[in-house]
Amino acid sequence: MSAGIDDYVRQIDEYLKSVLKGDICLYSVEDVGSAQFPKIIVTLDKKGGVSVEECTEVHTLIMKRFRDEDILSLFSLEISSCGLTRVLKHDWEIEKNTGKPAKLVLRNEIEGQITFEGRILGKEGNNVIIEDKNCRKISIDYDNIKKIQLVIEERKKI
Repeated sequence: MSAGIDDYVRQIDEYLKSVLKGDICLYSVEDVGSAQFPKIIVTLDKKGGVSVEECTEVHTLIMKRFRDEDILSLFSLEISSCGLTRVLKHDWEIEKNTGKPAKLVLRNEIEGQITFEGRILGKEGNNVIIEDKNCRKISIDYDNIKKIQLVIEERKKI
């Protein structure tokens, strides 16, 4: 009996966590396809960005790991980098992106707002601290955050 798509997502996740060393970090392994067109996307992160060559190397690692299985007949496999406007999913990403602009979507309102935009100042305990456009420090309980997404900062015209 062959493994299902969820099994492959788990196996690829565990395998890459064990073999990726150095600057490249595993961001996520996700099943994003449909029953008719199954697809797994492996997303990588690295300070300064992930190159096409590094994505190719990770693809090769996965293919070697599953060489006895014809995985590409079961699903398509895509390797990519996070991108500039990615959603932050892990504590280490919040720390890594300190100083960068982000949009936070909350589960419950604070001061009548469900979204906040500002520069990430870091974490203090279980709270994420941002500085809004009015230079106001706002502390938000991590459990109240539905999504943290980096945003592209507009450049000021000279």
